[in-house]
Amino acid sequence: MTQTGIAQAVDTDQSYTSYSIKKSLEKGLVKECIGRTKSGKRKQKYFLLTYNGIEHTQELKKNLSNLTIRLKHSPGALRIMRIRNIIPYLERKKICPDITEVDLYNNISKSGTVDIEALRNIKKAQFYDFSVDAPIITHFFGRKRELALLEKWVEDREGHNIIFIHGMPGIGKTTLAAKLIEKYRESKHLYWHSFHELDTLRGVLLKLNGFLSKLGYDQLEMHLRMRKNLDYYKVSKILEKSIGTIDAILIFDNFQKSNDKIRAFFIYIYRMLLSSSKTKMLILSREIVTFFDGSDVILGKAITELELKGLDFENSKKILKEKGFDRKKFEDIYKQTDGNPLLLEILGGSKNLLDKFIHDELFSKLNDDEKKILSVISVYRIPVPEDCLAMNDDVDFETLFMLIQKSLVKQVAKKRYFLHDLVKKFFYKWLSSSERKKHHLFAARWYENRDEYIDIIEAIYHYQEAGEYKKASQIAIDISPDIFDGGYIAEFQVILERFDEENLETNDWADILILKGKTYYICGEWKKALLYLTQSADVAYIIGDKKL
Repeated sequence: MTQTGIAQAVDTDQSYTSYSIKKSLEKGLVKECIGRTKSGKRKQKYFLLTYNGIEHTQELKKNLSNLTIRLKHSPGALRIMRIRNIIPYLERKKICPDITEVDLYNNISKSGTVDIEALRNIKKAQFYDFSVDAPIITHFFGRKRELALLEKWVEDREGHNIIFIHGMPGIGKTTLAAKLIEKYRESKHLYWHSFHELDTLRGVLLKLNGFLSKLGYDQLEMHLRMRKNLDYYKVSKILEKSIGTIDAILIFDNFQKSNDKIRAFFIYIYRMLLSSSKTKMLILSREIVTFFDGSDVILGKAITELELKGLDFENSKKILKEKGFDRKKFEDIYKQTDGNPLLLEILGGSKNLLDKFIHDELFSKLNDDEKKILSVISVYRIPVPEDCLAMNDDVDFETLFMLIQKSLVKQVAKKRYFLHDLVKKFFYKWLSSSERKKHHLFAARWYENRDEYIDIIEAIYHYQEAGEYKKASQIAIDISPDIFDGGYIAEFQVILERFDEENLETNDWADILILKGKTYYICGEWKKALLYLTQSADVAYIIGDKKL
């Protein structure tokens, strides 16, 4: 945290925070770092506890928790309690939900009294909404039974902590979950993450940390910053004290795109939620995942499965009517789509001839501007920001709005846009090699000018797809020192593995081999690290570069 952040957190003047930090630095309890914080794009000073500082803090909290104070209910009504017992007492009495230890300390008077009325008057957001990845719902048909069932499970304090929703692409898993959380925006903390193929466990945890930090749990950030190698057990213990206790709904969409390391870690989350009565986790996936014990589903304890089928005929007709299709074709279209909402909306309803349907019933009926925009968006592997599209001459926003109305382009919060996988694959295949290169180059240059390291990694990906391997390798080599310090090792490693000897000059290939070796070394995969570094040494010997 920065000095400003610390001052805001403990409700004191920054001048006093500065004095306190200076004393803590002298005692070796805190260390000063330079880097980017969540609140700003430019590098600035921030502070972390040292290991001695952590031990000192734990001892301090232990001593404070044993102090006895008076809890004031109303005029004249006092209750003598130890500090450590106050928050559990307030939770049992359902008074002042989400009060933190810092809130408590800030409201202890000089006479050693805490007034419950003062705690009630703390002006802060009671529930945080981190569901910006959820799609904006424009239409919702049917699913009354499924929605009622999900609400029942979410409100069950005895079980159903993990709800696994699965079904074929386009069946409506994401839309159903987005509709569900509309009801809980003011009564539960909400978190939404949509997986992509290149997501890494560290990247997923970094994003989750942003949510937990808002709720006052910052131990995960400290662990991620201070350790380059993740300790699964340690991280699970940190999360157990946060995720296992908050009144929240956590949604993880497109789970089928997660890798083996992420799924392995979800075993720990699954175990910690077995005993939780508040936190609910929704897993949305096209396929069955295997990180939990199947007996829990059968016995109906912690995990419940919901397999989504197509809409019934009546609700399918509502979609077709809204899209203006000929009523004579309703039954035929319904048979072809099996009530799949996406296929109903785009009329791509043949399982065996999907591409033909998309071409004949969709592609052939689009104008050139609409085709251009769909082609542009198809090159992005993650939702593309509006700022990026605004810079592209091939994108007209009036046409983009029409495509959203046609359900071909999906919009998520913060004005980002993406295509469903079925549509994306079709339009990407339709692009010529020169058009692919053009759009990838545009994306690469846009991401290259961003401040965040993860965006620079995205720029490298697009340069690779455009065939500009020299440029991609040079950026990777130049930014590698910052990446190694910035916590995106795993994402960087995935990008480095996409480089090939055939596409690079010998010197550049040697440097890339060194970077590959370094990333595996940092991740503790010694054999792979040794393999790549030895290959680099062999290349250096062949070309006679003694320095290399």
